[in-house]
Amino acid sequence: MHPGRKAFLGSLIMWLAVDAFAAAPYGLVSRAALAPFLNHQMPPTRPGAGSGDYTVLDAFPNLTFEDPTFMLAEPNTNRLYVCGRQGTIHSFVNIPGAATKTLFLNLTNRTQGYEDCGLICFAFHPEWRVATSTNRGFIFVWYQYTTNRVSPPPGHDRPDSFRGTWMRLSRFRVPDGQIVADPNSEVVLINQFDRHMWHGGGAMFFGPDGFLYLSVGDEGGIDDEFHQSQQINGGLFSGVLRIDVNSDPTRSHPIRRQPQS
Repeated sequence: MHPGRKAFLGSLIMWLAVDAFAAAPYGLVSRAALAPFLNHQMPPTRPGAGSGDYTVLDAFPNLTFEDPTFMLAEPNTNRLYVCGRQGTIHSFVNIPGAATKTLFLNLTNRTQGYEDCGLICFAFHPEWRVATSTNRGFIFVWYQYTTNRVSPPPGHDRPDSFRGTWMRLSRFRVPDGQIVADPNSEVVLINQFDRHMWHGGGAMFFGPDGFLYLSVGDEGGIDDEFHQSQQINGGLFSGVLRIDVNSDPTRSHPIRRQPQS
């Protein structure tokens, strides 16, 4: 085929392809509500007691917690666990009249609890109470580690938010037959330096696949000043991590081929 004819046919095919894509419908004509309460159908005023709608109750009137950040039910038991931002986890029996709480884990001497950071959440290993498992008694804690803790002062005074701390994911163990974790059993999985005390992230849970899922913030600041929200080569920031805490090579491994684009 003549070179000129080849060039003409190539241009014609490209033009037809572009024209076909341009004519195809795309996008949304209108934005539909995703679910209740996302469609602006909230009550204009809060219902009062006895109105036949909802009321707010103090679920555990005999218990108090300092800076609670997270609550978790222990699998197959009637106990609840509450994380405290300053570095504690307490447990208690899940009954309305509960009046006693047990200190399950105390990390206050190594936790920077202020603003968006502190002891944020924890998770039980899926084989937490499997007697024959080597993973029994394991819990995983996401907290802000420090070697120079500053306690929140009263009033409006506050420590400098630009304090160097570490985002830390650690594993601890509860000895067989005990109801409290051993703070000296810590095995550190992630220890990431963090320049600012905002935006620590923190939701964490085990999925049905057995992997641990952890959300991590953008290191803090305002207007993405540390430039962590749109890059994947600046640390483990701004994302959801899926972690194989069992290190099973048949289930998790580095990707076979690095992407080229």
